[in-house]
Amino acid sequence: MLRQCKWIAALLLFELLVLAPVVYAAQSSLRIPFDLDNDSNTGCTVAFSDPSSPDFEGAEITLEVRVDAFPDPPVTQAPQLVGCPPLTGSPEVSDLVGGVNLAKDAGYKGSDSLLVQIPMESLNWVSGTVRMAVEAGTPSGSHDVLLSGPGGEPLSFIAVGPGVLVPGLGLVGLLLLVGALLFVGTRGAARRAVVLMILGLSFLLTSGGLRVLASPTSEGWLDLFSGTGPLATDELGDSKFGDPAADITAVWVSEYNDELLVSIGALALSSWRRLRRPGLRRRV
Repeated sequence: MLRQCKWIAALLLFELLVLAPVVYAAQSSLRIPFDLDNDSNTGCTVAFSDPSSPDFEGAEITLEVRVDAFPDPPVTQAPQLVGCPPLTGSPEVSDLVGGVNLAKDAGYKGSDSLLVQIPMESLNWVSGTVRMAVEAGTPSGSHDVLLSGPGGEPLSFIAVGPGVLVPGLGLVGLLLLVGALLFVGTRGAARRAVVLMILGLSFLLTSGGLRVLASPTSEGWLDLFSGTGPLATDELGDSKFGDPAADITAVWVSEYNDELLVSIGALALSSWRRLRRPGLRRRV
């Protein structure tokens, strides 16, 4: 019995000293502050991990998300919106939809891309110019910050905000036309009532905006950005310590179904690295 205990203790010590340092995934984490009113004098200050990067002034809300590298493909984990910290207490935190598959090797210049969906309601139905920044980091201490867009201008986009849907000559117009013909050609109050009910239901489902988004568990969300270029791109290989999981490549922003879609590309968001403890070296 004593010999068995010694073997178990020796096995546990072996796992701690040899195996444990190599089983950690270099999971990326991202922070994206938003200046919703494009005014650096309002909101709060977000400090980045790299002291050489200037602080982001004027953030009303910050998006935080991590990458879970264990599944295949990896998925987004625990996305949330964090408000400005009050004078006392903790900042307000709103959880978002996670578990969205990463698009491996399908992003800008073959990089990985992730998607986060933010309800516009959570952004107070913002419209107009919104300034933002992107910071990526890994447990190894590597990080990268993107503050500017084309021409060195501050990274920003135009939010359309809530839209007003007006029936036109598309699907809605066709339904109206068919419904009108059926109504005129139908005799009897009961039949006309049925036609009106069907017409009204069809109108609500189309013009009213039936909210159907691409499945968040597949990479089909890439189609939502088809035909659009990135908001900004970043130089490859410029992350501190050279970790590809923290090397930002591009940023996409779009609006769909009353949601702000934010896609961030990094050289290898799903990469694995061996993080060895100081003092433990492999024999050669």
